[in-house]
Amino acid sequence: MRLKSLASRLFVLTGVAIAPALVIAVSTVVSIQKERTEDLHADARRSAELVMMEVEQTFAGIEGVMRTLVAAPVVRGADTSACSTMLAETVRAVEFISALYILEEDGTLRCESAASPAADFRGQSFFTEALATGKRITGTMIDQGDGVPLLPVALRISGHSRDSAAVVVAFFDLTWMETSLQRRSLPTGGALTIVDRSGTVLARVPQPEEFIGTKVRPENMYLLNEKEPGSVELVSSDGTNRIVGYFPPAASPSGVYVSAGFSTVEGYAVMREIALQSLGLALLGTALASVLAYYTASHFIARPVGVLLDTIADWRRGDTTSRTGMSAEDGEMGEAGAALDAFMSEVLANREARQKADEARDLMRDELEHREKNLLATVQAIARQTFSQTGTEDRLRVFSDRLNAISEANRLLKQSGWQSTPLQDLILGGVSTFVGETVDRVVVRGPDLVVKGNVATALGMSIHELCTNAVKYGALSNDTGRVLIEWDVLPPERGGAFTLLWTERGGPPVTKPERTGFGSKVIRHALSAQTGGTVEITHEPEGLVCRLTAPAEAVIASSAA
Repeated sequence: MRLKSLASRLFVLTGVAIAPALVIAVSTVVSIQKERTEDLHADARRSAELVMMEVEQTFAGIEGVMRTLVAAPVVRGADTSACSTMLAETVRAVEFISALYILEEDGTLRCESAASPAADFRGQSFFTEALATGKRITGTMIDQGDGVPLLPVALRISGHSRDSAAVVVAFFDLTWMETSLQRRSLPTGGALTIVDRSGTVLARVPQPEEFIGTKVRPENMYLLNEKEPGSVELVSSDGTNRIVGYFPPAASPSGVYVSAGFSTVEGYAVMREIALQSLGLALLGTALASVLAYYTASHFIARPVGVLLDTIADWRRGDTTSRTGMSAEDGEMGEAGAALDAFMSEVLANREARQKADEARDLMRDELEHREKNLLATVQAIARQTFSQTGTEDRLRVFSDRLNAISEANRLLKQSGWQSTPLQDLILGGVSTFVGETVDRVVVRGPDLVVKGNVATALGMSIHELCTNAVKYGALSNDTGRVLIEWDVLPPERGGAFTLLWTERGGPPVTKPERTGFGSKVIRHALSAQTGGTVEITHEPEGLVCRLTAPAEAVIASSAA
């Protein structure tokens, strides 16, 4: 695992070193792809333009035929039979026209070529639009059921023999258009498509038999409503992803949609080959660099570092005599090993010195505690001698209890190094002496808080005085009384202060004493002085209530924040 970790770090450094070359290679591939994409879009637009121009030439030829016919005296005359004969001869002469009609502006048939379908064009959009605009209008594909798709083209001609406008309608043979498209060469995966304004495919290369007469894919229909030519990458009707150049009907004089597309798979083939070559060279360079990094890591780094780690492992197992034995003559790693050896020797020396200092401190602390106990015992002995001479045993007991309360608070503080003590332990220790087996009569609740040492002593004495008063006069002086001790830290919106509430209920009726006793003075002055807060003692009829309100930072130790 050690070698792998070092090797992986060296691999990272190697990767950082060769990263610029990789970035250049990737940038080159991206640049080539971008240029190739732009070329494909430009080629697609040019191809679509060429097809559009060829289609427009055909439609211009149809328009020329239509104008020539109307200018002929036979057609302009009243002989409809001769007119129809001329139209039939024209159809036989022009291979891309299947049928011709000349109609009055009300849709009445003037004459028609032979073997033509029923010619009722009244209400047809291309007829009414041609009549209204005077322009050549291309309709939508008509399928006569004989497998020959036709496309109607209408043109309004003024100056007819009956002094009214006429409309010439020619049926364009789409089979001829398909044959014309087949003669064009396409790259592999390419496609040419001609679509009418309704989205019906008129001609397509390749696979015309599968797509002529079908609708354009719904997601591509928006292209028919574009105003300008353009190019786009899309999925064609045959499922092939292509870059397509297109001319929408609005931009095509012929009134049809023309597109030419190139397969992205084939179009990007050269680019993919270049990308694979670049990637191969990059991977080869990375592999060579990785091999060199592994060799360097295993022979010049892993071995000396292994000695360092083995020495540290020995120390963790308790062998403090282990050393690397390396020196500055071994290079940078040797300097690190020598520094580690020196550091370990310093650690041992400091550890021995600290151990001696700890032993001395513990001895002094035990001596201080012993002296404190002796001092309290001496104070109690003196008090006993003094009070016994005057016969005040009750005062002696009260005095001793107060000293014991201080001693208990100090005992708790000693466990935390005289810095702080848990508030709940302090309160429970103070009340346990008074409640004995009736501990259920005192309810203690509040969050886990640790109070400062100076506050602990004052709180310990105050709890003692409150318990003493409750046992003698208050809720603990009978069998039914209860005491609730609760504390909390208010939220910031309510001041953020620390509160401690002592509430007695169920004891004898309470009346406010005429004078303030020593216990009340201890509670008020000791807590106020140590916490910087306020103490309120209320003698309610139901029981005594004592409330401490103080800044939280003055009461709570920082370790409990």
